[in-house]
Amino acid sequence: MEQDSRHHQRWEGKVSARLRNVTKAQAWPLVKDFFNLHKRFVLTRFPTLATCYGIHGSNGHPGCIRYCAGSPILSNGPATVSWSKERLVAVDDVDLRLKYEIVDSNIGFSSYESTMKVLGDDDDDSNGCMLEWSFAVDPVEGFELQELVLKYHVGLQLMAQKMEEEIQMESTPRLNGGGAYNRMDLVGEKEYYDAMLARHAERGLGIYNHMQGKFLIQKNKFRKKHMGKEGDNTLPGLQSLNRMVSEPYYLFHFLTFFSYFIIRTSASELLAPHLIQHLLRREIQTLLVFAILAVIKVVKEDNWEAFIAYALFLGKICLFVLAITMDRHLAVWYILVFLAMHMLTQQPLFQGLGTSSKLTPLHLESLLTEGTTTRFWLVEFRSSYSPACIRSSQYFPELSITYSSKNLSFGIVDLGLFPNAAEKFGISLSGSMGQLPTYILFENAAEVARFPELDFEATYFHPTITKGLLSRHFELDRHLLEYFNGK
Repeated sequence: MEQDSRHHQRWEGKVSARLRNVTKAQAWPLVKDFFNLHKRFVLTRFPTLATCYGIHGSNGHPGCIRYCAGSPILSNGPATVSWSKERLVAVDDVDLRLKYEIVDSNIGFSSYESTMKVLGDDDDDSNGCMLEWSFAVDPVEGFELQELVLKYHVGLQLMAQKMEEEIQMESTPRLNGGGAYNRMDLVGEKEYYDAMLARHAERGLGIYNHMQGKFLIQKNKFRKKHMGKEGDNTLPGLQSLNRMVSEPYYLFHFLTFFSYFIIRTSASELLAPHLIQHLLRREIQTLLVFAILAVIKVVKEDNWEAFIAYALFLGKICLFVLAITMDRHLAVWYILVFLAMHMLTQQPLFQGLGTSSKLTPLHLESLLTEGTTTRFWLVEFRSSYSPACIRSSQYFPELSITYSSKNLSFGIVDLGLFPNAAEKFGISLSGSMGQLPTYILFENAAEVARFPELDFEATYFHPTITKGLLSRHFELDRHLLEYFNGK
């Protein structure tokens, strides 16, 4: 009887994620968008939610049903595609929560219920808000509760990242008909503001009607904050162009490649017809080779910075081949230009930080010795002049989003700015040593693991840094499970 009782005891789990610089009113419409859950999971890989759409009722209204399908949730399950039909049971536009249940599926979940909430300070949520995702389900055969909670935790962290990016894009200033910027500080659904109007009327919030049921809440402190930052007035379509113009590395490469088209146009009037035909064939061949190699690289590479470096290097080779076909003196000039760019510019690091923090060596030492933050610190020691650091700069922020918790924090120290601190942490700044970037895991101020190892200079070849390699080396999955188990 006791065994029977334990067998039928419900599994329950709860995870949370912080949305930085996102208010509750901005986050709630995305959570309530019941039929479009897949849009919030574009970045996830555990499992990938390929599709989600409504099959009954109106989106966001109790009683509506959605169909979700994606990669298998159970790694040992027989199904190659997991699918479920989920019914929205209740929606609370005041407390910002919704509850749903699975009515049919092939994933082995029985009596599954889940709740999603948006939490924050009612008086001031300008510093962000929290997403909370809880569930209750009968025990699943061949699965552990800790594994399921881990999947929910990782998924919610990546979902929060996607929501931050989506809200940032939506709140980017757009030109209205009069040519002035229309700033939406907080955007939400009509139902939310109808329910909250009475509660917040005394707090000085202005509520304005907007297009087709959309409402705005504008706080003077938000307006003053944003209007003082004219540098933020960047239209989405101009962001890439601004980066190319502002970064000498990208600007010089663009001008160098563009110069070929100008020279090519001028040379068409000077070269003999048979040379022009030969050059045209060589251009087609070079373009095909570049396209094939670039496609192969983009399929194998999961790091945008590494792909850009490879594509530009390949482009330089192609440009040299075309230049030497046209004129040897031109090829020599391009070599000199490439050498000048190499000495004067460098590829910028990945700009995102995830949930990691930029630290100085003194700040890091203070955090480790005082021990008032977290038990573990995983720190990346890198330098902006190291090509290896540039190529791998995207991995650490992404790992921090997935694995950061109250027990494990992530930090970044730039040894290019503090070279004297390298010796203290046993790191050589010599490029031949292959020690940049270096990752060190500290537990209560004591080093417990590092990559590469201290004797790593003895080996010439070393594995390529990836998120999977770092996760396995530092056992990040185990640390996250121990956090859930309260260890």
